[in-house]
Amino acid sequence: MDLTRVPHGVMDSETVALALMRPPAPLSDEEQTLLDTIVASPERFLDSGPPHAVLNQAELVFFAAGRSLELAPLYAAAVERQGADSALRVRLALLLQRLGMFPSAEREARLAVQHRPADPDAHYVLGNLLAQGEDRSAGRLAEIAGHWERVFDLAPDYEPLDGSRAEEVRERLQQVRALGR
Repeated sequence: MDLTRVPHGVMDSETVALALMRPPAPLSDEEQTLLDTIVASPERFLDSGPPHAVLNQAELVFFAAGRSLELAPLYAAAVERQGADSALRVRLALLLQRLGMFPSAEREARLAVQHRPADPDAHYVLGNLLAQGEDRSAGRLAEIAGHWERVFDLAPDYEPLDGSRAEEVRERLQQVRALGR
């Protein structure tokens, strides 16, 4: 794996290597139980439709344990089992984004919007992904704004799935609109 070039800039491969080799801090008993439960039966956990707050906690545990790369294939398998319109596709896109796998994350986010056009989470995640890119063309800014506007059209009281505040999303939307003028 070439860690010197990533889609959105240069990455210091020494820093990444040190972070990957650093032993993780011990998990609490509760965190270890959650991790063990998910790893033992990912189908049972993921196919039960856990809410975003539970998935956020599960992802934090995988990250804390230094096992975040194991979670993406579990999400991908769940999407495969559940079908193209699986709500977990949005989570897969979000996870891939957090792992720095931007092209794959964008592909999954676009598929989520395609298969779940009325899902504000899908539009939110795709808007965020596009906003992290280097493209600041008028067309790209309009696309970003369009997705974030759609979020609030679909759910005026939207609370972001990643724990961000809705006010932050509205502020980012205003900033993107201003850049696009």
